[in-house]
Formats: sequence, C-alpha cells, structure tokens
Amino acid sequence: MYFCRKPRTMSSLLNSIRRFLSTYGWVSNKEFMLSLFPSAKYGMIGGSVSLSAISALFVHYLGISPALIPAIAIIIVTEIWTGIRASAKQGKAFESFKFSRCVIKIAIWFALFHCAQSFRNEFESPSTFVEQLGFLFFDVLKLLFMILFVIENTTSIMENEAVLDGKDKSAYIEYVKELFKTFFGAVKGIFGRKKRNNDDESDI
Repeated sequence: MYFCRKPRTMSSLLNSIRRFLSTYGWVSNKEFMLSLFPSAKYGMIGGSVSLSAISALFVHYLGISPALIPAIAIIIVTEIWTGIRASAKQGKAFESFKFSRCVIKIAIWFALFHCAQSFRNEFESPSTFVEQLGFLFFDVLKLLFMILFVIENTTSIMENEAVLDGKDKSAYIEYVKELFKTFFGAVKGIFGRKKRNNDDESDI
C-alpha cells in the first residue's frame, strides 16, 4: 500500500511546488529554469558550465581564486600580444617556435603554483606545530610564486613596450629601477635623520 501511494505523494509534492512557483510568475518549469539559468536562453549554458568547471580546477589545483583568473589572463595575453607587435616592429615574422616557448614558460609557472598549492593542502588541517609551520610556509611560497609571476611577466611586457616605442629594450626597466632607488633612498634618509636626532637627544 505504501508503494502505491508514493507516486501520488510525489505527484502532489510536485504540484505544490508548481503552484508555489506560479505565485511568483513562473507559470511553467521551463520558464523557472530559464530564469534560474538565463544563459540557457542564448545557448551559453555549456560555456557557463565549462567556465565554472575551469575556475573550480584553478582554485583547487592552483590555489588561484576566480577573481585572479581574469587578471592572470590579461597579463598573459598582453605579454603575447606586445611580444608579437615588438617582433613585427623589428621586422621579425611570427614564429610558432617562440609562441611554444611562451606556452612552456606559462606551463612552468602553473606547475609551480600547483606544487605549492598541493603541499599547502597536505597541511590544511594541521594537528602539530610543525604542520602549522608547513602550512604557513607553503601558503607564503604560493603567494611568492604569484607575485614573481606578475613581476616577471610585467618586466617582459615593459621590454616589449620599449621596443614598440623605438627605445632600448631595457629603457623602461632602468627607469623603474631609478624610481625604486630614489624611493628607497628617500626612506633611508628619513630613518637616518630620525636616528641621528634620537642619538643627539640621548647625548644631551
């Protein structure tokens, strides 16, 4: 008797859900689903699911949050694009060999991200002080790799931009180095003056 009633109970439950949804203007299941997944109206549901899956893989295996993925993509695309334009400026044709080298470099960076994230995950629930240190070390190491990725690729972009502007490849790099040297020199001077003032006050 129970099994005979079960389909009827399920049917009444579905009808109740439909009536509930209809009170909010969703007159059919299809209309509700299209409202829940609007990308399906434009045939984009496959791309939406794929993008979500790729983002999840980046987060889990590389430790890169979805917010950082567009930034990394912009850096990579900018480096490739400026590199192609810089080569054209120098009269060099596009070579698949050089593009392959770029792909290999990106793969190496992602491998470093993955290794640091994997070791970090191993210590994610530390039970001892040593495991806590391990988690902290690999968490910092992953952040270090990401910062290095940005610095190194930005350096490459600046080299390409210098070539595009008809300057020496290292022109913008040297300019940035001078800015840093001036900045740290000013900071050092401020702390030096404070130290001398403190020494003078202690002598009085």
